[in-house]
Amino acid sequence: MVRPILSVVLTVYNMGECLAPCLDDIAAQTFRDFELICVDDGSTDGSANVLAQAEASGRFPSFTLVTQANAGPAAARNRGIDAARGEYLMLLDSDDRFEPTLFESMTKRIGQSGADVAVCRADEFDNDSGKHRPTEWTIRKELLPSGKSVFAAADAPACPFSAFMGWPWDKIYRTAFVKERGLRFPNLPNAEDFPFVYRVLCQANRIAVVDGVLIHHRVKRAGS
Repeated sequence: MVRPILSVVLTVYNMGECLAPCLDDIAAQTFRDFELICVDDGSTDGSANVLAQAEASGRFPSFTLVTQANAGPAAARNRGIDAARGEYLMLLDSDDRFEPTLFESMTKRIGQSGADVAVCRADEFDNDSGKHRPTEWTIRKELLPSGKSVFAAADAPACPFSAFMGWPWDKIYRTAFVKERGLRFPNLPNAEDFPFVYRVLCQANRIAVVDGVLIHHRVKRAGS
């Protein structure tokens, strides 16, 4: 089997009406050399049916559906990381929306920069009103090393914890870096993102930025 350039892990648990639009955005990506790994973490609503329809649709270059008894987001993401075959890895949330150039922009930036991780901007998408709200604080450029387009955490000691958010979905990772370093999500009831993300940023030899809004992070969703 030919190895894809990008592995996209989409974890799903009771996403209801949010899941189909998310999958539509992934299917519409301009970059096509990717595999989509959907991990259904024991959904009890209609999410399983939406995923089955997506798998049968033929809209995705490669589609893998993994199902498991509910074990939480950490276990679901780790299951997706284990299955990833691509040179690069993204860990997306299944209630968010994405610009069609997300995969293209992120793979291009991490490839050209030789980075271990690259970070893009996001805004907030209000689930109730449908309005978008700017979130300049998702990347605080004033805290990044001056004059460097690619840098390590040591170049600016406050950088990993203050300049970036501790969530995994606005980033693209070099898969070998994640797997060789044994970077995993700890089995915590919540806030499992932070230990993974900040370990990535602290251990990365090269960090790059895509200075554009490519992800619309859904907020005010019941059950989020």
